[in-house]
Amino acid sequence: MRNEMTFEDFFGEAPSVPAPPKNTVHLTPMNTPKKAVEVKPSAAPIGKIELYEWQDSHFYKINGEYYPSVTTILSVIRLQFLEQWRGNVGNEEAAQILKRTSEDGSAAHNIFSRMLLEGKQAVFGADVNPSTEIMVPNQFVHLALHKLTQFWKIVSPELIQSEIRLFSPAHEFAGTADLILRIKGGSYPIAGAKDVYLTDGIWLADIKTGKNISELSGLQLAAYTMAIEETRGLKIEGAMILHTQATTKNGIEGFTVKVWDRDELEKEFRVFKAAQVLYNYKKPYKPKDINLPTSITLE
Repeated sequence: MRNEMTFEDFFGEAPSVPAPPKNTVHLTPMNTPKKAVEVKPSAAPIGKIELYEWQDSHFYKINGEYYPSVTTILSVIRLQFLEQWRGNVGNEEAAQILKRTSEDGSAAHNIFSRMLLEGKQAVFGADVNPSTEIMVPNQFVHLALHKLTQFWKIVSPELIQSEIRLFSPAHEFAGTADLILRIKGGSYPIAGAKDVYLTDGIWLADIKTGKNISELSGLQLAAYTMAIEETRGLKIEGAMILHTQATTKNGIEGFTVKVWDRDELEKEFRVFKAAQVLYNYKKPYKPKDINLPTSITLE
């Protein structure tokens, strides 16, 4: 549901699965369009949060100032498996895979968000009625949406907000989170042979469509959690990754959920803050507002 890259998006191609029948329709998880629950922030309004790309990094412009995204801060942590992967496939092939997985991941995020907020159906392999349906661009996105809608029907959460741009004035970072949900406590058959137990309360959920869940995902979710609590007056019970390219057979096939409880999120946030110190040491620059002509010529 966003353009911002996550680390697992670097991995591989979509899985090979049988093509679904034509006119496949994913029913919206809700019978009627449902607006997100209004949330009143505990602090003064921050203002517009604008995403800004600068030298292959993501920043957010807030009240005239630029702040690095959470994923940009975490880019200072060296991931050896990622470097090895690039070495194996080559930089050109890696760039192509990165572009493709980024586009597919963004499409899955955006379509699912619209299904939740607008009450529309997602349709693959057929013409669509724009007033009630959304076209699914390819099989990879189609499969991801199918798994996400199964999760929604089983857990039946209440949507508080979707596609949330976040900013922490206290810690000076920003980002975009996917979902804030209110979940009824219980055990749910959603991720493999064992049910996943979710405690009652408000949860942060992030959708990941890559082959792997990054080891940095907990740090990312912890930062989002603290920003939400700082500016929106919510108490987050826990956070989860909704992973749509898993290898599970039971529960929702090919889907898994990785959970961090409250104590784990606080530990992860301390590590994130250490990464931020390193980021500020290594990359102290910020974007500049530069007016450049669209066309550059010697004449």
